[in-house]
Amino acid sequence: MNSANSDTSKPAIFMDTALAKAVPNPNRKRMRSPEPELVGDTLTHAACGTKEDVRRKRPRVSTDTSARSAEAHTARVTALERRSEALKLRGDRPRYTQQLIWDSDKETIGPTALYSLTADPLPRPPLSAFNKVALKTISENPDLFKITCLIHVDVLENLLVDHPKPLFCQSVLTGLREGFWPWPDKPEEYPETHDNSDRPPKTDKERDFLTSQVKSEQMAGQLSAPFGPDLPAMYSPPVHAVPKPASEKLRMVVDHSAGKDSLNSMIDPKDIAGVKLDGINSLGFSLRSFRTDNPNSKLVVFKSDVGAAY
Repeated sequence: MNSANSDTSKPAIFMDTALAKAVPNPNRKRMRSPEPELVGDTLTHAACGTKEDVRRKRPRVSTDTSARSAEAHTARVTALERRSEALKLRGDRPRYTQQLIWDSDKETIGPTALYSLTADPLPRPPLSAFNKVALKTISENPDLFKITCLIHVDVLENLLVDHPKPLFCQSVLTGLREGFWPWPDKPEEYPETHDNSDRPPKTDKERDFLTSQVKSEQMAGQLSAPFGPDLPAMYSPPVHAVPKPASEKLRMVVDHSAGKDSLNSMIDPKDIAGVKLDGINSLGFSLRSFRTDNPNSKLVVFKSDVGAAY
């Protein structure tokens, strides 16, 4: 019986054929596997017949990771830049220049003028100040209470017509004409009259200086004439002399803070806080601003010695 024609042998033949296809032929030449090549930043094998680069997909991080914040780095860089600018500014403006170097982009309005835009009107004496004893002393000694002012108040008033705070300006003008109230609030336990002027000069040099200085200020109308220790409702602070800085010359001091019942102790510091006077720096900014707006105008600069005012 021919096994090739037997139906029962066909499945075996088919199985043999399938196995023959599955088992590689030892005599057949095998295709050589390609060498690993660098693709991206990883080594990978390229499959036979691949036309495009094969990139291995990186695994994703499944756990929490930490990274340095960029804010801290930015803050450090900013701080270094600011410090560098400050050092450069200090180098460009040495301390000995005394703020005599100005920029053109600074504020052109001085501290005093800026304060006037928000200031309340200056106070007038309260009713409690007009007691009978004080009014009697003032009326009987008019020479002791002169109002001496070297400012042309009428001219200043015309210059302040358009000021945005007219009530404040009017209080200043009234003070220049009638005198300013220095914000004292006398406690009830303070004496009505107080003589605290007993402070003898320490040396003959101080005595001679004080005698000469008092006489010159009396002639200038800056000090009153002697009135004695018993004038009712009057407070007399001590007067003494101290050396000027880095000099053998002396200057006179009227000490309003000396003693328990001093004049300055009646004034609340909060009432006089916030005032800032103009300086040479403000003058420089104002001059530069005026020259920018008025390049053809003539400027005249003068110096006024106000040392005696203090």
